[in-house]
This record gives sequence, C-alpha cells and structure tokens, in this order.
Amino acid sequence: SCHEMARTYEGRSVNYLVITSEENHRNLESIKASNFNLANNTEDATVGDQPFVVWMSYNVHGNEPSSSEASMQTAYRLVASTDAETRNWLKNAVVIIDPMLNPDGRDRYVYWYKSSRANILNTNHEDLEHDEIWPGGRTNHYWFELKRDWVWLIHPESRGRIDVYQDWMPQVHIDFHEQGFNNNYVTMTGTTPRNHELPAAYENWADVFGRGAIEEFDKAQVNFETRERFDFFYPGYGSSYPSIMGGIGMLAEQGGHSRGGRAVETDDGYVLTLRQRVFDHYKNGVSIVKTSVEHRNALLHYFKDARSQSTQKGNTKAYIIPNNSNDFSYDVVNLMLKHNVQVEQAKEDFTIKNTYSYWDGRPTNRRFSEGDFIIKTDQPA
Repeated sequence: SCHEMARTYEGRSVNYLVITSEENHRNLESIKASNFNLANNTEDATVGDQPFVVWMSYNVHGNEPSSSEASMQTAYRLVASTDAETRNWLKNAVVIIDPMLNPDGRDRYVYWYKSSRANILNTNHEDLEHDEIWPGGRTNHYWFELKRDWVWLIHPESRGRIDVYQDWMPQVHIDFHEQGFNNNYVTMTGTTPRNHELPAAYENWADVFGRGAIEEFDKAQVNFETRERFDFFYPGYGSSYPSIMGGIGMLAEQGGHSRGGRAVETDDGYVLTLRQRVFDHYKNGVSIVKTSVEHRNALLHYFKDARSQSTQKGNTKAYIIPNNSNDFSYDVVNLMLKHNVQVEQAKEDFTIKNTYSYWDGRPTNRRFSEGDFIIKTDQPA
C-alpha cells in the first residue's frame, strides 16, 4: 500500500510504501499497537511472534539518484517475488520504503541533468553532464540540508516523516546515500565517534548487518569499505536518530553522486554505471530485510531493552525548563512532544538541591515555579 506523509514547498507528494504479507496487511493496526507497547514499555509489552518493522529511506539528497532507483527495484522484488524466502520475509516483517525524502531537490537535479547531458555518453568526469551547477539538487526548495533535520523538524518533509516514523517506530532503519564516484561502497559499521547514549549492544548489531551486506557483495564481486568514515554522534541523521530511538539505524553510501551521471570513469579506469550503482543499493536493501528476519526475535528484544531504563547511562533525573514564553522554552517543549517525549508541568512552586544550570554547570539549590516544564529521564524516549 502507498501513503502520503507530506507535501513539499513545491507541492510534491512525499510518499511511503508499506510492504508485507496479505495477512499482516489485514492486521496492521494490531501490529502497530503491539509495536507501540514495545516502544513504550507498557504492561502489555511482550516479545512474541509479532512481525517487526524495517524502514528503508532513499534520496534525502536529491542529486544522489541511484537510491530512489534502487528503492523501486527493492520494492518490486518484495512485491512480485513468490519464492518461499521472500514470503517468509513478508510474514515476519513489515517493510516500509520511503523512496524519495527530497522530491524538490531530486527534480532540480534531474531537470539540470537532462538539459546538460550529451547525446553521446562521455564518461570523462570533467564533461558538462558530470559537473552539476549551483545550487544543485542536494538540498530541498530552500537549499536546506534535510539529512540533518530529523530532530529539528524545520521543514514539511521532515515533519511528515517523523509523524509516520513515531507511529511505526521501526526496529531497523537504513538511510541510502551516494558519495564521490571514486569511493567504494560504504556499509556498516561506520567510524567513531559514536553517540554515548547508544545502547552498548548497538555496535555488535551494526556489525551483524554490515556482514550481511558484505556476504551479498562478495557473491556479486562488489568492492566495499567499512569503519572508514561517517560518524554516528550527531543525533539528527537518518542513521543516528533511529538508533537513539531504540532501533538499529544504519547508513549506506554508494559511489557516484551527481558526478556519476549515466556512467563515469573512475581514477583507476573503471567505468561506474548508474545501473551498477542501483544494483549495489538493491543488494544491500535485500540483505537488510534478510538479516532482519534472521534475527527477528533478538532484534525485538534489543528494541524493548533499548526503550527501557536498563540502557540508561546518565545520572540526570530530569530536565527543568522555565515556563517562559519570551525565550525558546515553548519551542523546545513542542519539539520534545513531536518526538513523543513526555513533558510534565509543576503543579506548585518547588525547590531542588543539587541542580545544575545549563549555562554554568555548577551545582546549587534552585527554586522553580508552578507551571515550569519537567522532562524526566525515566521514560522510553
């Protein structure tokens, strides 16, 4: 099934696909409810034989075109295949495909490329069709970097996506990108630094999924690299946000980018085609679904634990924000609510010992007022 999650500034629809078995489609609301219980550690939160959720995002940078092409190939494989392996995947998983996070940027890139490409293909990277003009298709209508908007939700593409994301709360998420055309495929795990709030077991799971992709790449003789680049510290990426939210968030980078065009010759004399770039992302996408299903039960347990206090690392009990409409307090509170963080308000004035100001970091006694906002850390989000 296909659904709209947002409209861009230029009026384009941002859609997502839900792919699973016919039986699961009939019970999607029940699957969501079970997933909600796991995500929020309710009394009904149990790990049984329920399907889990895999989310795959593509083309947040509009001039990295192979990802959206691969999304269609991956969706076709899942929908059209009738083999036992694929049927088992769809029995045990709900696969959500977000094929184009940035339609306005992609349109800008495609319009430029079609108007610049030669009738006869030139694979020289200095040719016009390999030299995208400014501002390029990377960003959205306002030239904003949507890759970094997962937390701040400044733009409609991000707000719509997070509304749906928080509704589904996937256990596995991968964000498909492209990088410079001279680079081999980058798959998990990425480099350091890691965000310190990630559960300790995240590293091992990232390695499991990386090795799943590598197994497919070895069969297809695709060159790859791991651990060389791309940190997991900033919480607003499509790899780190899902990880902070309790899932296994991942990044994939295919060589090509806007300079890849239809085909480009790399520094070592290899002609990298768009077809090959699509194939590489397709193989990784299939491996993500395959690896997820192989470890379904363990991933559900990881998700449940990651959303519980068993993985809490800090000593902070709560954050207190003054109820002051003259600063950014309301913006912060509203942002927290959009990410399903529970925010309470004080019912009376109160004093707390050993509080730390954000501004000076020195412990002291402080008095707070009725109506001030309290965000306790003893909660799933």
